[in-house]
Amino acid sequence: MESVWYQASEHFILDPIPVVCIPNSWTFTAGFDWGQSSSPSALLWAAISDGSPIILPDKRRLPFVRGDFLIFDELYTTEDNMTDTGNGATIEEIKREAIEKEIALGLRYQEPTTGRWVYSVRRGVADDQIFTPQANRGAAAPSLADEFERPIKINGTSQRGMLWEEADKSSGTRARGWEAIRGRMMATIPPRENPGLYITRSCPNLLRTLQALPRDPHKPNDCPKNCADHLPDVTRYLLGKRHGPTFRTYRHP
Repeated sequence: MESVWYQASEHFILDPIPVVCIPNSWTFTAGFDWGQSSSPSALLWAAISDGSPIILPDKRRLPFVRGDFLIFDELYTTEDNMTDTGNGATIEEIKREAIEKEIALGLRYQEPTTGRWVYSVRRGVADDQIFTPQANRGAAAPSLADEFERPIKINGTSQRGMLWEEADKSSGTRARGWEAIRGRMMATIPPRENPGLYITRSCPNLLRTLQALPRDPHKPNDCPKNCADHLPDVTRYLLGKRHGPTFRTYRHP
């Protein structure tokens, strides 16, 4: 990623953007990669542009083209002071922290008139490993994806769980994913024609690990599988998913 970073980082890296400034007509989604043993789990929130601009609190206008990806927040389960070592967080713990973050960001909110909860984030995309029934819990065991979807009580209110579909991890998708990331970063350089990938500084671990992503000496179009690629993997999953048309979430400003 080094050459792309040098050419495009001043364009695709943005200051933090309040969720309330992202138009309701954009599509909100998420992506997840499950950490194993000492590896961290990684979760990203993204919005897909329908071509509407973002108007910042200071009235500055950020133009976007239809299909632009904006990754605006992250959750990375690491040990304190150990940047890429997992803290052993369970799915239940990750779900709780993620939903609390969605509430704080305004991605989940109660309508003031009806009191009903509105969920702006549609079904996301996740590492296929979480869809396998847990082998140590019997033949009818739930998968981690099932556990993610179960409701959870937060501040005395039952909250819907998080919904996922399997990421495409078929042959060749890793190399195509890295190329998609590079291509979309380069597409943020003016004059603009194609959809790009923007990342805010609210995602410091994604920015750090993407910039440091090494090239596999044996597979020039890939990175070594033992590197800190969890958040970059989620970015691949998001770009590889068919998200369909945008829709209005009726999120209260």
